[in-house]
Amino acid sequence: MGLPGQLRKELQNALIDAFPEKSSLEQMLWFELDKNLDVIAGGEGNYRVVVFKLLKIAEAENWVEDLIDAALRENPGNQSLKDVAGNINKVLFGKQLLNREKELEEQCIHLKKKLQETRSEREKEERIRKNLERQFTHKQIKASSLRDFLVGWFYVISLTLFILILLLVVLWLVAR
Repeated sequence: MGLPGQLRKELQNALIDAFPEKSSLEQMLWFELDKNLDVIAGGEGNYRVVVFKLLKIAEAENWVEDLIDAALRENPGNQSLKDVAGNINKVLFGKQLLNREKELEEQCIHLKKKLQETRSEREKEERIRKNLERQFTHKQIKASSLRDFLVGWFYVISLTLFILILLLVVLWLVAR
């Protein structure tokens, strides 16, 4: 959870205020989090140093929030603990908002790209559709022209045959 230095100091002071004796902190860790203070922070030395080591390990192993929650359950009336918990929640909430804002910006960029791709695809489809319509219309015109041409030739051939038959009939009648 990466806390700013000032909040680390406030948390250290709040834990010392809420648990003024090492044994009370030790019991809270043991009962609430199933953790051994001596193993985590080395039981020897100045109590402030022990709490400092505890916070350092908790932050490195990402259980600071669990530590704060456990401390508040064990000593819910301690005002300095409540205050620092509120400050840490504000910082964490602010970080979460920034992260969410970045995620939303990335999603927005992605959606804009998709929209542009969709528009490009629609424009391409429209161009293809218009091209096909032109080709179809051109083929209809060609088919119509061919039909008109064939009908015209049919009339010419029919008229020619009619004239030939008429000439044959006239020739037959004259020859008779």
